[in-house]
Amino acid sequence: MNNIIKEYNDNGYIFIKKNFFKNIKKLIKKKILFYSNYILLKNNIINNKINSFDRLSDRLIFYDKKCNIISNLYDILPADPDIFNLVNNTNFIKITKDLSIKNPLVGTIPTIRFDRPMDAKRNTPKHRDFWYSFLSKNSITIWFNLEDDKKELGNLIVYPKSQKIIKDGIQDSKKGTYEYKNKDIKLEEKIEINLKKDEILIFNQNLIHQSGINKSTKARISVQIRYNDLNSLKEFKSSFKCTISDYVSNKQRELLNDK
Repeated sequence: MNNIIKEYNDNGYIFIKKNFFKNIKKLIKKKILFYSNYILLKNNIINNKINSFDRLSDRLIFYDKKCNIISNLYDILPADPDIFNLVNNTNFIKITKDLSIKNPLVGTIPTIRFDRPMDAKRNTPKHRDFWYSFLSKNSITIWFNLEDDKKELGNLIVYPKSQKIIKDGIQDSKKGTYEYKNKDIKLEEKIEINLKKDEILIFNQNLIHQSGINKSTKARISVQIRYNDLNSLKEFKSSFKCTISDYVSNKQRELLNDK
């Protein structure tokens, strides 16, 4: 374990392979398949349920053009009780504590991300996850994809040891995220993350990373779970708040305008 912690502290990331992980992936795939069938049937896109995740994955982009299913999945999946409860998974909590997070706090609700093929508009540039909390310097991100890594899907790119760079160079990317831009700092090395079967990536939220370009015809599906540490909080605040959605806010405004 000491070697793992040393590697993590030095490079800013590590790979961990655990038996429990295959069940996590199986659960998430099952949920994606369930909600996809529900959405597609409700929209009369299909007449019969799709029986396998692999079959759904192959045609998800086709269905997305018919009914914006990916946007629907983004919204509804984190609200599923089993997906929401991933942040409380005892195995994930143990990993955070092994990496010196003494009192884990949820950084964000679990995020299930769908990267469409050749989607330059939404492709995430170089950034740090820490910018989305500004609370805990030793905060971590647990990251994994649902399918075996294939280069054409566009692997996550990390910059080893970049968590040690003090100067930020934060800039609005106009893509709903922020971008690392600092002309004084040259990032010498970058690595494409190629996860093996049942392997997960753990990285320091100060590590600079970015999305790879999805050159396939399928959506790249990945999962992110984030934790802060109570013992290193700058302020007694949270990274996120569970509030009403934009959908509800818009509906409220519509009702007020109708009066």
